Amino acid sequence: MRIDMNKKVLVAFAASVLSAGMSAQSVYPGQHHGKMKIETVAPVSVASFDLKDVRLLPSRFRDNMLRDSAWMVSLDVNRLLHSFRTNAGVFAGREGGYMTVKKLGGWESLDCELRGHTTGHLLSAFGLMYAATGSEIFKLKGDSLVNGLEEVQKALKGGYLSAYPEELIHRNMQGKGVWAPWYTLHKLFSGLIDQYLYADNRTALEVVTRMGDWAYNKLKPLSEETRRLMIRNEFGGVNESFYNLYAITGEERYQWLAEYFYHNDVIDPLKEQRDDLGTKHTNTFIPKVLAEARHYELTQNETSRKLSEYFWHAMIDHHTYAPGCSSDKEHFFDPKKFSQHLTGYTGETCCTYNMLKLSRHLFCWTGDSSIADYYERALYNHILGQQDPETGMVAYFLPLLSGSHKLYSTKENSFWCCVGSGFENHAKYGEAIYYHNDQGIYVNLFIPSQVNWREKGLTLSQETNFPANETTQLSIRR
Repeated sequence: MRIDMNKKVLVAFAASVLSAGMSAQSVYPGQHHGKMKIETVAPVSVASFDLKDVRLLPSRFRDNMLRDSAWMVSLDVNRLLHSFRTNAGVFAGREGGYMTVKKLGGWESLDCELRGHTTGHLLSAFGLMYAATGSEIFKLKGDSLVNGLEEVQKALKGGYLSAYPEELIHRNMQGKGVWAPWYTLHKLFSGLIDQYLYADNRTALEVVTRMGDWAYNKLKPLSEETRRLMIRNEFGGVNESFYNLYAITGEERYQWLAEYFYHNDVIDPLKEQRDDLGTKHTNTFIPKVLAEARHYELTQNETSRKLSEYFWHAMIDHHTYAPGCSSDKEHFFDPKKFSQHLTGYTGETCCTYNMLKLSRHLFCWTGDSSIADYYERALYNHILGQQDPETGMVAYFLPLLSGSHKLYSTKENSFWCCVGSGFENHAKYGEAIYYHNDQGIYVNLFIPSQVNWREKGLTLSQETNFPANETTQLSIRR
């Protein structure tokens, strides 16, 4: 089957052999069958395939994935665990102690208050890469990280797990200066959950549930005043992780934690359909809306759905550059002044990473091709070009200033936030190529690949040189 893609982005085809009942019970509706005690109750139009059922074929996307995987594998597990072991006073026998290990630099240095965030991202990335390739090396690396973190958690006692002392959490609660401790914990929560979902690591689930219990015991006694003071600091999408942990375990205390991080000052204006973004930090906002999207899927709360959709449209219509990226110097700005914000610091990659996640949720709900259009635009123009094809290193920003250039990371001395999300970006290209529902398979992205529809016992392969050529060839094998 050859399809002309002129003026088409979303292609759906249906036949009696392609129809199937829809599954909707996961982090993205349709994935991780059997691992959720709380299923998605919100209606969905299309469901995702599991990442393990999609394989990339030779293309620029696969090349990016291979460069990303080589970087990931090169990172020594003991070095990634060193700051955690330092915090807990635990050292592997051959490691010898604080001064004998070649420590990581940048945002993973021992004097950076965000240390440990990259380990969380890599937990996710190893799980994603294992699902995307089936290669055991990613399973082994993920298992080693999880085992090391479990050792640290037992040494710290009480379920707490981090590369920095709990005192940073206390400073956050008191409104004192500290660099986003819950943001970093979110990366660990998310990474451990992904290790369970994508790599079947049950130790990871045990570790993350103990972390959740620690958080519940820590936060439950606090006053409302302390809560509001604490969540003024950036906390990433930790509430999304708590919703996911609730869905996996069915334990209501994790739902309570997710709702505890509801940020009134951010979400309430969106409930009222008000664009009150001003000059606020862009990537502080997007993960909070992602949590509301998960809230809708698990509870069918219409307010959460409406505010999620309103925010997405406000972002795309008023706060997004032509390539699909957003933010200047990491912040929103007056939409009437775009011409004044073409700088060397536009398009923080983490913002696009999270907007693509939000788009995935909304597309599952609606099947709206305009959402797929945005996903394609941002994926091709920003995410694909985040990586240096010569070295595999990644960029923090997509600079739109004429004459400016991308600044790429180093291998071991940067570890910015966009390095962490970058490890994930190039591991999961397969996740949004195909969707399905009762009427058939939706081909959303024209990327050389194949998908195995297990329930129907068929494989669909796609061969294309898009965008150089505006055709794709689809082959079905049963």
